[in-house]
Amino acid sequence: MGLAIQFGLLAAFIVVFLPLGMAGLHLTRNRLLFFSVALFITLAVSVHVAPYFPSFSSLLIPLKSQWSISGIRETFAKSIGGQTLCVSLLHDIAWKDDNFNSEDEDYNVSNRSLSDPCVLNRLWLWNKNSSAICGFQKVNRTDTSQLLRGSWIMIAGDSQARLLLLALLDHILLSTEFVREDLFKRHSDYSIQRHNIKLDFIWAPYVSNLTSLIVKLRHNRSYPDVLIMGDGLWDMLHVTNASDYLESLLDLQRVVYSIFPISSYFNLLPSGTFAARTASNSGIPQMFWMNVPKLVSPILNTAEKREKLTNKLCKLYDEQLRSSKVLQPKGPLMLLNLNEISNGCGVKCTSDGMHYCNVVYDAMVQVLLNALLIATEQAPSR
Repeated sequence: MGLAIQFGLLAAFIVVFLPLGMAGLHLTRNRLLFFSVALFITLAVSVHVAPYFPSFSSLLIPLKSQWSISGIRETFAKSIGGQTLCVSLLHDIAWKDDNFNSEDEDYNVSNRSLSDPCVLNRLWLWNKNSSAICGFQKVNRTDTSQLLRGSWIMIAGDSQARLLLLALLDHILLSTEFVREDLFKRHSDYSIQRHNIKLDFIWAPYVSNLTSLIVKLRHNRSYPDVLIMGDGLWDMLHVTNASDYLESLLDLQRVVYSIFPISSYFNLLPSGTFAARTASNSGIPQMFWMNVPKLVSPILNTAEKREKLTNKLCKLYDEQLRSSKVLQPKGPLMLLNLNEISNGCGVKCTSDGMHYCNVVYDAMVQVLLNALLIATEQAPSR
């Protein structure tokens, strides 16, 4: 809002005082009138078309001008601090078994059976300090439906994204048994609408598929309220080229930026909170990126996976993700850190080294819901 006022004052200054200055040059009245009208029309047209042309917007507002950068930062600095801290603490959770005694310092789960990990009663909670600072809470089914009511939520990616959607449906529906058959049809999309909430899963196993999805949404000028994307496993397994993965992420970043009115400013901001607030005010989705889970190579279910999906390769691909500036605070997407959460649950939470127990994706949903509460400035944010 403050930035718009600055533009208005600048435009008014130009329209009013520049012609007066030219009048001092003894131009004829007709020439002065013609110039003033032409100048006014040019400025009016520029203001209206600038949001549709990010590169044109950057010409109107030089990125290197100190007043523009400091002005943006000053406008949002007061509201960014607390929210940024809470976003950084969203994944600060601890894991335990349901019979765990928090006062037992000798508690050790390294010898637990791995034969059927998903029957283990693993529990999680936010660490006390993070919960005390930010007021994180496990959002129940009623509050989840209330928070998401009237929303369109799209989750796009591979099987990890499909499992995240199932976990989200568990927070909305009393039972998800009737959705499983259609949801888990191999390599297919899925859509459901319940309680005035529309949920879409888009099968998009490669980053290039996600880029095409954003282009399609931009072409239709129709965006979901929440867009969660995540890929990497298929690129690692079937392409196995970290440089290509980085290029695909850079393409995705550029396309995502192109849907914002003035995308060039996001790299100047110290936090992604501004991006979230801008999204909620302009019809742009709240956008998230879900990274790959912790892979347990020895128990992956095919020889090809055990050979290619190594910790070394995973680390290299994660470095490419970080350097692509897709993620906040340098990029537009908030991270949903599946790798950290699945690693915290441990090898006891996966039977195939790649897909984890429901409790892991349940934790991911709670992180997502609390992130949405922060982004929409409802709670938690103390």
